Amino acid sequence: MLVDGERNAHDAICNDPQETIVDATSRDRLGTKAIDALSTGLALLDRRIQVLFANATAKRILTMPSLFKTMAPLPLALVDAESNEALRRAVAQACRNASAALQLRDCDARPAITAVVLPLCPAEWQGPWPQQTVLLAMNESTRPHAIPDHWLSQMFGLTRAEASVTNWLISGRTIDAYAQHRGVSLETARSQLKAVLAKTGMSRQAQLVATLSRLPIEHASS
Repeated sequence: MLVDGERNAHDAICNDPQETIVDATSRDRLGTKAIDALSTGLALLDRRIQVLFANATAKRILTMPSLFKTMAPLPLALVDAESNEALRRAVAQACRNASAALQLRDCDARPAITAVVLPLCPAEWQGPWPQQTVLLAMNESTRPHAIPDHWLSQMFGLTRAEASVTNWLISGRTIDAYAQHRGVSLETARSQLKAVLAKTGMSRQAQLVATLSRLPIEHASS
C-alpha cells in the first residue's frame, strides 16, 4: 500500500509520464539507448528494402559479409539468393499489411538468422517516414549468449557452479563434455544439472536451454 508521499509521486508520474524528462531530444536518446540494449536486431525498412533505422544489434547483423552483400544506404541484398528473394517477398507482403516469418541463410547456405517482417501503421509515427514502412526483427540462430552468474543467482538462486553448467548447456554443448572440461565426474555434473532443474522449475534439459538460451537484453559484455 502506498503512503501519502509515495502516492503523490506515483500520481505525478502517471499523470505526466514526461515528468522526469525535460525535452523530446532527451526522450529520443533514452529510447534509442533502450532499443540498442535489445539482443533482437530491429530495423525499419521501406518498400525498396532500404534501412531507415537499425538498433545496435541490427547494425552488427546487417554488416556481416557472410550474410549481406549490400547494406545501408543501398537496398539490402543477401548473399544467399533464396534468402534474398524470401526477404523481398516478406517486405512486399508486409507492405500489404500482412506479417511474414523467414529464415535467412549465410554464404554457405547455413541457417543463420530467424526473422519476422511486420507492417507498421504510418499514423503511429511522427516524422519523415515513408508511408510503407516495415519492421524487420532478427535473432541469430547460432550465437551463444552467456548469462551473467549474478543474473542466474537473482532469478533462480543458482550457485556459481550451477550457473557454469547452465551456460555450458545453453551454448549447445553436452553435459559429458562439461564434466571433462571441468575435470569433475559425470555424476557430479549431472547432480549440478539436477539442482539447476529443481531451482528453475524445469523438468528437462531441453526445456531449460530453450527457456534461457535468449534473454531479451544484449549482455555479451556484462
